[in-house]
Order: sequence, then structure tokens, then C-alpha cells
Amino acid sequence: MPTKKRVLVTGGKGFIGSRLIKTLESLNFDVYMTSRKYDESPKVIRFSSEISDYNKELFSTFDCIVHAAGIAHDLGGKYKPEDYYDINSKFTLNLADLAYFSGVKRFIFISSVKAARHPGSKDCIDEEFDEEPISDYGKSKRIAEKELMKRYGSSPMDLVILRPSLIYGPGVKGNLNSLIRAIEKNLMPNLAIDSNIRSMVHIDDVVASIIFFINLKERIHDIFIITDNTKYTTNDIYRKLCVSLFKEPKRPNYLLINLLKILRNSHFFGPRINKLFSNECYSSAKIRSLGFETKKNLDQIYEKSY
Repeated sequence: MPTKKRVLVTGGKGFIGSRLIKTLESLNFDVYMTSRKYDESPKVIRFSSEISDYNKELFSTFDCIVHAAGIAHDLGGKYKPEDYYDINSKFTLNLADLAYFSGVKRFIFISSVKAARHPGSKDCIDEEFDEEPISDYGKSKRIAEKELMKRYGSSPMDLVILRPSLIYGPGVKGNLNSLIRAIEKNLMPNLAIDSNIRSMVHIDDVVASIIFFINLKERIHDIFIITDNTKYTTNDIYRKLCVSLFKEPKRPNYLLINLLKILRNSHFFGPRINKLFSNECYSSAKIRSLGFETKKNLDQIYEKSY
């Protein structure tokens, strides 16, 4: 019998990592995860941001490392710019170095489309678009991407950098979770914004893409965007979430819509309001050219398996 592939997942208790581990185990992979807290399980490696003490012998047993740990968008002002750099950039590079010098065959880094700033047009940008990000989160991911490609872009260790667009699905966090909670409580007005285009992707398709690259036989060193290949407007998102939550969409509130348009230029409210009207469309043609296709769209936001 062929030997099981042994995979290490960082961020195994996070939104992506927890779903990935559950799926890998169901597919009979030999899965390990990292944790910053003590855990008696032999499949859990206690980990800190300082990884210099970890030996090559331990890491040499893994066929692939999926690095899904990191600081995501900070909505509460909890993190400083240097925190993003330390975790999303520095730790990522230290981990990749350890993987390389331990002889790990493939390193998969879960980055973000925020690693490149979208120009704001309705054009769907691809991996070649090279505009520098402006957020600390985006900058930290971009720094990690660039240095990973510089060090390992043509090395014996395969390197996959995956950039998911806005992820939805059971357990989603961040702004999308806030929108869902507002709709549940009947607090979200219908803003009827149909002038923009946004890209999204289901968590299960993100997991499926990671497994696709774990199993890919060809050598690879590249960056890939993943979306569900559907263009959504803000109004599409609102209405589809209403349907999934068994809520009747409200009638458009044009008084509020006109007020928001006025406030878009304000220093305090502008950044958040502009997110409702902005374009963020991405192309996942490159990953599709390898034969990977997503299977879900926002209508299946609460489906739990692919």
C-alpha cells in the first residue's frame, strides 16, 4: 500500500485550518497541526512564533506544510503594524526556511488578494497585477510573498502561494459576519447597490484548492488567486444572504442611500462606506488552467462539504 502523505497545518484551529484538517483526515491523510497551547494529542505540535528550536528531524517527516496561521484583518484596533510583520511576514519566512532545510517537498502559503491593491475599476485583476497594498495586513502578506518567491521560487522545495478572495461559509468572521448578524436582527437596510463588482469564494472550495495542490504531481512555484468565478454586486450579496437566512429583503432605503453617497467623502465615515460601493474583482483563470474548478457560489453559503 502507498504511504499516507504526511501534512502539517499551521493555524489548525482557525477558519481555514480547522476545515482543512477535518477534510484531510476524512481523505486519510496523516495530518498534524500546530498549537500555541499545550495539547496531549501526539498529532499536535506545540508552537510559538520563535521556531529556531525546532529540529530538522521533526520537520523532515512532512511531505507538505500548509501555512494557514496568521493575523487577519483587525477590526478592533488590537494589532500594531509590527504585529502584522512579525506574524504574517517574519514567522512565515522562518517557517519556510525551516521547511526547506528540513527537506520538506512542498510549502503552501495561504496569502490573500489583499497582497495587491485593487485599482478600484470593474476589471478583474490577476496575479500579474503589481500595485502595492496600503493596509498593514496587505503589506505583511505582500512582504512574505515577495521574499518567499525570491528564496524559493526556483528551489527544490515546491512553493504555492494561494490568494483567496473574500471567503464565505459556515463560521465566517470579519465584515461578512457582521453583515450576516445585522440581517439576522433585521438591522441591515437594503442599499440597492448594483454598480459595483466583487469576488468571493466558499471556504470548502478554498480547502479543495489546497488539497489539489497537495496532490499535484507536477513541480510548481507560483501564485494563484481563487474565486468562485461569480461577479457579485453589494445588492447580490445582501439578497443572497437574506435568502440563506430566511429573511425577506427590505425595500430599498433611498434616503439612506443618498446620505451614504454624501458621506463617502468624509474622513471618518468614508473608508467604511466606500467598501460598500467599491469594486474588487479578481480572476482565477490561472488555477482553472491547471484543471481546478470551484463548485459553489454564495447560494450555498451554509453548505459544509464539497
